[in-house]
Amino acid sequence: IYHKNENIKDKSFTNGGMRNNSEENEKEGEEDKEKLMIFPSIRWTYILNNWLQGILCLLWISVVSCQRIVPMLVRGRLVTINSLQLCVPANLCWFLAFYCVFKANFAILAEVTHYPIKQFYEDWWNATTVEDFWRRWNVPVHDFAVHHVFHPCMRHFKLSAQAAGAVVFVLSALLHELTFAVAFQCPNCYFITIGMLLQVPLIHFSRHFQGRRRGNILVWMNFVLGITLMAQLYFHQWYKCCSRFDRLFRAFYRGDYDESDA
Repeated sequence: IYHKNENIKDKSFTNGGMRNNSEENEKEGEEDKEKLMIFPSIRWTYILNNWLQGILCLLWISVVSCQRIVPMLVRGRLVTINSLQLCVPANLCWFLAFYCVFKANFAILAEVTHYPIKQFYEDWWNATTVEDFWRRWNVPVHDFAVHHVFHPCMRHFKLSAQAAGAVVFVLSALLHELTFAVAFQCPNCYFITIGMLLQVPLIHFSRHFQGRRRGNILVWMNFVLGITLMAQLYFHQWYKCCSRFDRLFRAFYRGDYDESDA
């Protein structure tokens, strides 16, 4: 609060300005209390509400994937197929998965474990730099990386802030790649290539548009196109390696599936 109000104009010292500042401080204080609120007992209605939201998100993801994403990818079998048609359902599934994990599931875990902090993401959709986007969209992982990777690299290994940030980025990319390799049962380096090699120059380039609408447009273009491209790459990798062993997949898409192509 004090840092935000350092550069105060003269009118802030008038009665009206002081009243407006006090109202803003009260609102910020109420928001902080909500983020750190701990209830004496577990709110089962709150848990049930978030659980139902998570189930609805998963069902919606299944419907969109079965009707809009998988048939298009199966018939195309090329990375360049109908990217503009695929970006809407692919990003919709990402938004639903984000809401399911960060809003519904994390809220349930926080309620059961009496975790005091309720904010697991910030307004990443308003980010004007790629660096700011990666900082806001996953607050728990960002805080963990800062305290246990970034600062130790600077303290013990005497790395610069940029070098320590690169270490955090590489470690995050490796963990994401491991997660995708286990989920799709195929080791690859798509996330490292797209998430590392292409994001690093974008981070430096987007700093020129910090605080401007162009920066936010650049962040959204990077987000939408990146999700679409990775959805195609990972699906085709899985389709070549493991689709012939997936009975559920073969039952749903028996007409589009070809043994010779798998």
